[in-house]
Amino acid sequence: MMGERLNCARPGERRLNDWLLLVLRFAIAREDDDRARAIASAAELDAGDHPKRSSFTFFQRITCEFCRAIVAVRDERSEIILRNFATHIDDPRLKAAFYGCLDLTATSNNQAAARGRPGVTGKTCGTAC
Repeated sequence: MMGERLNCARPGERRLNDWLLLVLRFAIAREDDDRARAIASAAELDAGDHPKRSSFTFFQRITCEFCRAIVAVRDERSEIILRNFATHIDDPRLKAAFYGCLDLTATSNNQAAARGRPGVTGKTCGTAC
């Protein structure tokens, strides 16, 4: 889903993995500069081949929500967001890195889904998320 391998042959996959690595860097270091780089990379993914297009904000929204969940006090909601994000990573090494740095276990997200609490909301995020 979020990329098959870190050494991607297609440019789109490479950009996606670059974004994931920037998000991972923020998850590890928790520095504002790393968050800004991850959001900037998400904006590039949203724009695709149309840099002036601003209506598509999927990657920016999930990046902001994920970054907020990383720094939030560990509650059920932030745990669901973090786990939901990590479960969509296809590369096993990158997934293990996310689970490890966020101190998550690789258990199923089915309990959260059964309670009707999705990991990603439709809320928009400003530049200071």
